Amino acid sequence: MTADEPLFVLVVEDDADTRGNLRDILELDGFRVVEAGTIAEALDRDDWKRIAAVILDRKLPDGIAEDVLPRLKQLAPDAPVIIVTAVRELECAIQCLRLGAADFLAKPINADVLRARIANIGERVRAERQIHILARMQQESPNPVLRIDSAGTILYANPASQSLLDFWQCQAGQRLLPVHCEIVQSVLQSGNRRDLEIECGNRSFLMKFAPVVELAYVNLYGHDITELRNAEKKALQTERLAAIGQMMAGLAHESRNALQRSQACLEMLEVEVADQPVALDLVARAQHAQDHLQHLYEEVRGYAAPINLNQQPCSAADVWRESWNHLASALNGKQIRLREEIPEGSLTCNVDSFAIGQVFRNILENALAVSPSHGKILIRCAADELEGRPALRIEVRDQGPGLSAEQKQRIFDPFYTTKTQGTGLGMAIARRIVEAHGGRIAASDNIPSGAEIVVTLPRGET
Repeated sequence: MTADEPLFVLVVEDDADTRGNLRDILELDGFRVVEAGTIAEALDRDDWKRIAAVILDRKLPDGIAEDVLPRLKQLAPDAPVIIVTAVRELECAIQCLRLGAADFLAKPINADVLRARIANIGERVRAERQIHILARMQQESPNPVLRIDSAGTILYANPASQSLLDFWQCQAGQRLLPVHCEIVQSVLQSGNRRDLEIECGNRSFLMKFAPVVELAYVNLYGHDITELRNAEKKALQTERLAAIGQMMAGLAHESRNALQRSQACLEMLEVEVADQPVALDLVARAQHAQDHLQHLYEEVRGYAAPINLNQQPCSAADVWRESWNHLASALNGKQIRLREEIPEGSLTCNVDSFAIGQVFRNILENALAVSPSHGKILIRCAADELEGRPALRIEVRDQGPGLSAEQKQRIFDPFYTTKTQGTGLGMAIARRIVEAHGGRIAASDNIPSGAEIVVTLPRGET
């Protein structure tokens, strides 16, 4: 339904000439006319929702208006009924008004009076349609729409606002958070609109505060800008990668040669001082530092380089178990157990086992670093979906101190680390690898203790 759709008028009149005259008058003003000669014919229809008004002769071959009015008001409660009656029947017309008729016309019908009466009805119906459409637009809008009074009380909130209300822990009829109440009052006092970006869990909204000063309330129109912010972050990450790539391209040749020359010199020196324990210890330390520098160099180079995958069906459990076995040296004397809660059946995914193994090594290495000496690391699996495709959800939870709000937000950012050593690229590389597989990696929210990283991998053609 739109506000400018034609209005249908039902004319119930047994005299064919009178019906024709009424039809001609109404159609001149743009109305659509449907006709009936009896009460039975008028009631025998299923299009009552489109009837905007009814013109009803008081006396018909099969009854009178007083008898049918209650039924008409049931079938078309919003359609006003105009009774057409003879002058001598005015007392009956008054009775019809009491039964719900909106107006009456005396015979013979004055065309100008009829047009004025029906025009008023048409304007009212169109206005009601417009109000209904506007209200429905707000109700059906995919974006939040709220109305707040000067005290900060939520007068109205459409269904799309529910995520915001849940995050703010309030509902329609309750007050907003104090900080938002202050904004509402400020906007009303100034009479100027204001835009505010609001974080709601993992979603971002641009909220427009539009004051209606004369009625002392503010309309809030929200727009979900999560995808825009994510796109901006990806663009920034791409720029960083491009800068790293350019830098590494220039350093790659000379750095590799320098490291190789340094390693050769250390090996020669080790032979020269074979009988000098103190010197050998110094050489060993230098070689350890050399290995660490080589590792950092390879990690940065690997992050900047494009990812080329060799995907094949393999068991996700085999991949993480192999990664766990490779981390034996990282235990540093800790008695940490790896516990698995996995469903029966296949855990096969179509992945590059070496690349995904690197993802699990990075996750497990971080978990080992924060776990207590006799703790455990839990891996759980469950079937999932990614964009309608079968997927495997893998959760890795440790017993460490957990992640702060900043750490959850930045854990996958390049060069972000809380460690005294390292580049802060481990989890950034993990995200690149998982996303290159068409998967998803995230830090879980609302974990009572420890940290949990969730990797979701598409099953592919297995």
